[in-house]
Amino acid sequence: MTIQSFVQPEPRSRPGYLDDWLVRSLVEHRLPAAVAAAIAPELDELGTRAAGPLRDCQRADRPNEPQLTTFDAWGNRVDRIESSPLWHEAERVAVRYGLTARPQERQHSHWSRVPQFLLVHLFHPVTDVYTCPVAMTDGAARTLLAAGNQALIDRAVPRLTSRDPDRFWTSGQWMTEATGGSDVGLSQTSAECRDGGVAPPGEEVVHVGSDVPGGPDAGATRH
Repeated sequence: MTIQSFVQPEPRSRPGYLDDWLVRSLVEHRLPAAVAAAIAPELDELGTRAAGPLRDCQRADRPNEPQLTTFDAWGNRVDRIESSPLWHEAERVAVRYGLTARPQERQHSHWSRVPQFLLVHLFHPVTDVYTCPVAMTDGAARTLLAAGNQALIDRAVPRLTSRDPDRFWTSGQWMTEATGGSDVGLSQTSAECRDGGVAPPGEEVVHVGSDVPGGPDAGATRH
């Protein structure tokens, strides 16, 4: 047997949508023709972006981690969180393609979440799970709308579902596990009205066993 030298060539990334025959088949055969025709250009565009600039940004960003600065050089409490360059770019892309806006815009009626999920399918692998704040923001908007507190809806939902990067807010989440982890069965949360009376929506006092924030730098958290 002859052993020869070998150099493994770098894999070539191809646009996710055009190269995924199963997803294209679902779009072409399961969606109404008008919806498929409307979303195909954006799927092609984001797929190309994901296989090129976004993936390059992700690779360059691998050494970077979020940084928490609790105190500045003069001893002042600042609690500043600095995210990585990829995280900032991922937010801009999420807003550009309306990943939280589409379900509320309902441009495609009851089909509106299908384009959202197809775009997320392309977006997720190259953005270091930025789909987590996308999901939290989507869930916050839906929860506020379902709760019916019009003051909160008017204040927050237009920002949570905005396509303008300067107006957009992400939402965090506040987990109340007795111990860290993802077992929601360990949650210890209770709510009661102030002074034992009847409180307006959003005015309850919440008691938790422990409070673990997810997305503490979210726009909704800071405002």
